[in-house]
Amino acid sequence: MRRMRKKCFGFLKRRVLSLALASVILLTGCGGREEQAEVPSEVTMEAVESVAGPGEAPAAEAATMHLQKTEGSVDVADGEGAEVPLLEQMGLYSGYQVDTREESYAWIDLDSVKLTKMDVNSRVGVRKDGKKLGIYVHRGSLYFHVTEPLGADESLDIRTSNMMVGIRGTCGWVDAADPAHVKVGILEGTVSCSAGSGPAEVPPDAAVAEPAVDEPNEPGAEELPPVAGPDAADTVTETVSGGSIAELSFTEDGQPQFTVRKLTVKDIPDFALSEVTQDPELCEKILAETGLDVLNGDQPDWTAALEGIAYYGDVAQCAMTREQAEAFAEVLRRERAVLEENYGQISGMPEYDALVDGFGCYAGLFDPGNGVPVLMLGGGALAANPEATEDGAYIIAPDTFPVWEIWQYVDGEAIQWTGEDLNLSREYFYLYPDHIVHGGNSSDGSIQQANVYRFDGGFSTGVPDTTAMHDGRDMDNYWNSYSIDGSPASMQEYDLWQEEWGASMGTGSLAFASTALGIQASGTITGFCPAEDVLAALENTQE
Repeated sequence: MRRMRKKCFGFLKRRVLSLALASVILLTGCGGREEQAEVPSEVTMEAVESVAGPGEAPAAEAATMHLQKTEGSVDVADGEGAEVPLLEQMGLYSGYQVDTREESYAWIDLDSVKLTKMDVNSRVGVRKDGKKLGIYVHRGSLYFHVTEPLGADESLDIRTSNMMVGIRGTCGWVDAADPAHVKVGILEGTVSCSAGSGPAEVPPDAAVAEPAVDEPNEPGAEELPPVAGPDAADTVTETVSGGSIAELSFTEDGQPQFTVRKLTVKDIPDFALSEVTQDPELCEKILAETGLDVLNGDQPDWTAALEGIAYYGDVAQCAMTREQAEAFAEVLRRERAVLEENYGQISGMPEYDALVDGFGCYAGLFDPGNGVPVLMLGGGALAANPEATEDGAYIIAPDTFPVWEIWQYVDGEAIQWTGEDLNLSREYFYLYPDHIVHGGNSSDGSIQQANVYRFDGGFSTGVPDTTAMHDGRDMDNYWNSYSIDGSPASMQEYDLWQEEWGASMGTGSLAFASTALGIQASGTITGFCPAEDVLAALENTQE
């Protein structure tokens, strides 16, 4: 009996729909399209979808759209608003709606070459009319990626309450979180955006609602019209290409206007960026078409930003990120504050009045061969005579006041490089294009040691690549005890080693720093520029 009742209900419903369709045709024949527009939209929707229970496939329609996967809490409702149980790779039919909640996402596969992803707290409805696909973004954001251009008889439109985005073969996203300021970001390809006067309000629980159209395959059938105001003259169209973001807003009298600007990686929402970065081929395509490096983030124009700064290496190859620049900027701010505080402790002391004249902090950057620069900085109280030079200073101050540091950027943070501890009272650093020499000697000159750290596509780990030493504490063999890399060496071999690496006097070095600790510590810094200038350059690259 229940089955018979179900069959009878289906028969009656189909009969009603047939009569409704007949009425549509009759009205069209008698009164044209104006009378047809008066037919309730739910009748035409049911006629297209045929009869089916919640979650059942409409008999006259094959599901080309599928809910590919979900994450978190996702709800699906059919064209009548009835909840549809979630199934793996479940079909989505014209009129279905998908909702995502907090920390939830949904991936909708429109077919094998069209993929969309819903952001958290989003609601979309899907519409299919033959080869015409439509997605209505009621709220939230939607990422889309069409890997192959649509055929001449195909269309894919993404709509919001007051805008339509016509897509052919494109990648980007639509953000409809604020109906008065809808945004469209295009990563590659080109789209056409149309908007009418508004902004219009979309009922939060409304199903996909579009203007009525002729039945497909009927003579005179038209494509779904663009979103428009009461007057076609109100419609504004904007072409948006890869590497651009367009924002729709409205004037005081409700007229639509698009603002288009260059897109940055920071503009890409996380839910979309996570999809893009999983596709290396797409990332390369975006980089080639727009210059956007979605894998590594936005890169400042370092050639311009570091002009006039002590930078050793090809600045055009600089791969420093904004995050690294900010990390180094923080180091400079902190260390300069330490120097200023230390200087305040001796300022005004009679024993230093004639010796020092203010304090200075100097810095520079060098490329160890991989484009990721290393920061060098040094400073202290400036000697009153001689005066500070343009690229460095002679520093004199109490014990431990002179500062000389090298900083690397490793795993997202600035790390101070120390190298091997020499335990010598006088130390020096010589910077060369492919290595650093860190050497020194004891206060009486009886022990001399130098370590070499080579740049091999990056900076050193702190373990010297080669080292040499002489020990003159044995007065019977003064200056005659030499070693290279731990093995005994002659004085001639030792001299050749120093000459090879520039470890003796720093001849030909790019930059130089030395410190001599004791009762009255001193130091020399050359080849650098004021740390304030380096700090300003790093800070100016932050958005």
